[in-house]
Amino acid sequence: DKHETFGNNLTPKIALSYAPRNFNFRISYARGFRAPGLDELYYHYYNASMGGRPVVTFGNKNLNPERSHYFSLSMSYTNDKVSVTAMAFLNFINDMIVNNNIPIDNNAKTMLIKEFPDEITEATFNKMTTYGQYANSDKGIIRGINLNASYAVLTDLDFTANYAYTYARTRSAGIWETLDRSVKNSATVAVNYHHTWGRYTLNANING
Repeated sequence: DKHETFGNNLTPKIALSYAPRNFNFRISYARGFRAPGLDELYYHYYNASMGGRPVVTFGNKNLNPERSHYFSLSMSYTNDKVSVTAMAFLNFINDMIVNNNIPIDNNAKTMLIKEFPDEITEATFNKMTTYGQYANSDKGIIRGINLNASYAVLTDLDFTANYAYTYARTRSAGIWETLDRSVKNSATVAVNYHHTWGRYTLNANING
């Protein structure tokens, strides 16, 4: 990858797969690169009420890009009616970009009023305790598992279920914290009906 600001970055990907009969075993590695987004670099954001309190977020033009090492191991089984897949992964991220919550002191109050003179008043600080600014943490580690199963109940009727567990942590100044806005547990289910009568096809889904 060639980036006009952050130079050349090698991002190789490699995978090995072994598939005896109805099984498939796969191991993979990928080196990642992500340049800071425009919001992370240049945000100058004020929202008067998010969750009942004002929110302020600043970008940071001195951010470094993220570089990562991703490993995954998966196993799947498939036949005419059933398909089951389980995958575990680890992602090690250097210079992980995070939104730091900075406590508001007197200097911060002066700065915020100067930056948002028409939005922020002294009364605003009664509802605010922190403001946000994007920064690079020392590193981040994201680990998790994904489970997927599907079953063909009838020729035209399928049932699918997915579960994902993700544990995302970031370290700054030697202190580990849970990554903001990361979701530990998520699950989805779906029922799909599909049938064709001549020139007419019906495809109906129920998702939850």
